[in-house]
Amino acid sequence: MMRSIRSSRIFIRQLAQVTRHHCPETSWHIKRVRYFTQILASELLRMEMKGLTPEQACRTVELSHIHDIGKVCIPESILNRAGPLTDEQMERVRRHTEFGGYILDDLCLNMDVCTYQTAWNIVVYHHERFDGKGYPYALNGEDIPVCARIVALADVYDALSSPRCYKPAYTRSVCRDIIASEGGGHFDPFIVRAFLNIEEAFWNIHQTIGFQGDPCAQDKPQASIQQEKGVLI
Repeated sequence: MMRSIRSSRIFIRQLAQVTRHHCPETSWHIKRVRYFTQILASELLRMEMKGLTPEQACRTVELSHIHDIGKVCIPESILNRAGPLTDEQMERVRRHTEFGGYILDDLCLNMDVCTYQTAWNIVVYHHERFDGKGYPYALNGEDIPVCARIVALADVYDALSSPRCYKPAYTRSVCRDIIASEGGGHFDPFIVRAFLNIEEAFWNIHQTIGFQGDPCAQDKPQASIQQEKGVLI
């Protein structure tokens, strides 16, 4: 059993490397999301979140860095496009959650069951919304696995606070206000409360793990106002 778990972890790290090489902004994004997930999961354990065990929290942290594995199926010309996507391109990008599930189904069935199920839940469901308006299956509330609800907030925070090829970074106050306003909307309100407890730690991680080598970070000023959230969330 232990050998199976170790093999699963090695394979997960290899999957993450594939994602990093496909998109120039992904490597730093993966690192930050993992650290965000780690401190958020720790705070949720301190707050005794319903349905979250220490073992589940550890798996969520470890597997958060493959949340975007399905993007290897999206052309780089779309992922790195400097400007708004067409409706067709946006639909293709949104399918990365489904593509990620297919990758796990094809390559990871020999994993131990708990690792496989957590990985699948994160990869497929991290764009679901607490209010049921997310994708790919429009799940809502606690029907969304807790691991996906945690990674969802970590992922969006990094999208807000980081420069992308299609947008500048948002300021700390704007990032905080957007996350806070989405409790019960995009995010589980309990997880939002945990985030607000440790928001300073989120920002410190953002400041520490930089954007060296990220072409999207060059000469991009921070956005100081809240733009349309639909672009990011």
